[in-house]
Amino acid sequence: MIVEGEKELRNPIKSKSRFMKIIHSFEGKITGPADLFGGAEPSLLFYLWGRRVGKMLDEDWQPSALGAALRQRVVYPIIKLVGRKTLTNPQIMENRNRLRDESCAAPDPGIVLPDEPVIFCANHGFKDDIAATVLAAPRAAYIFFGSLPMFLNTFDGVSAYLTGSILCNRKVAANRKLAAAKAAQTLKLGKSLIMFPEGVWNKTPNRLLLPLFPGVYRLCRETGAKVVPIVHYIRDTHNPSPENVIHTVVDEPIRLDHLPEKEALTRLRDIMGTWLYLMMERYGQSTREKELAGFPNAKAAWEHELAERTGTVAYYDKEIELCADYRPKDIPLAQDVYQDFSEAQVITPENARAVAETFRIVAAAREMDFQRRF
Repeated sequence: MIVEGEKELRNPIKSKSRFMKIIHSFEGKITGPADLFGGAEPSLLFYLWGRRVGKMLDEDWQPSALGAALRQRVVYPIIKLVGRKTLTNPQIMENRNRLRDESCAAPDPGIVLPDEPVIFCANHGFKDDIAATVLAAPRAAYIFFGSLPMFLNTFDGVSAYLTGSILCNRKVAANRKLAAAKAAQTLKLGKSLIMFPEGVWNKTPNRLLLPLFPGVYRLCRETGAKVVPIVHYIRDTHNPSPENVIHTVVDEPIRLDHLPEKEALTRLRDIMGTWLYLMMERYGQSTREKELAGFPNAKAAWEHELAERTGTVAYYDKEIELCADYRPKDIPLAQDVYQDFSEAQVITPENARAVAETFRIVAAAREMDFQRRF
């Protein structure tokens, strides 16, 4: 039963029978109520439209031609007009010429989109990155949305619904496959798409971008769509100061479908990583003394940064964030490599030192694996 482990509702105004009706409307589409709340309490919004959202996970749900036309002609212009006022931090569109060379005064000519639909691919790592991507995209696009707690319980979800979304429960394999098919059909219908190919927030201290999921490449192969990289950088992800700006680059459309999968994903990641690096160099300069002020070491400082960052989202789905990043089989984790050795069932004088060392390696690797701790 999907209601196993159901928690008691703290607000008596919210009817338990209504709660159960909504939960049962997700039968077969979720692994349990935690898929819908991410460990938090269900919001009032969940009660108002939970059952309607559940239908978006059905096999027969597809973006309609009428809905897509209304979003393109009515909703998208309104979002572009008022959307920036909803951002926690101001957004600035970067001049690519000046990022490459600060002394260059030439204006950015902008990009030229093909007449065909495209896939806008953005990096992922802070509260407003979805909204910032929608605002940066020069064309209306459906969002490939993979966080049910945020979609169901926050006005960010409402905004995404109005913009147009392909909803996916990444905890259910059948739904992941179904959502991918809906995304392909959306592109074939002539509608563009927004994707975050890292899958989850990048919480590592030493990677510009996480490895990219191959779904974006496979959509390009199936539909012929080009990819438009959109890259954001914000100095302090949890500082609402107006001086703390979201810097955004929108780059030229690129083809990926003529390349092998690994080469295509490497090319996309390199392009996005290059722009992110240039913005970090320009706007993120600091000193070790400043970054570590008040902390005993860099590890403690980064843990504090991640706690603050994840705390900006009321419905942060930690369970998904811990397990839904792409893990290439040819890049094993240190803890995976040494796990079996550290759990040796028979300890002898000959292997005792090696077992103790591998146990230490596994423990240290897990402690430093911020991506899977937050």
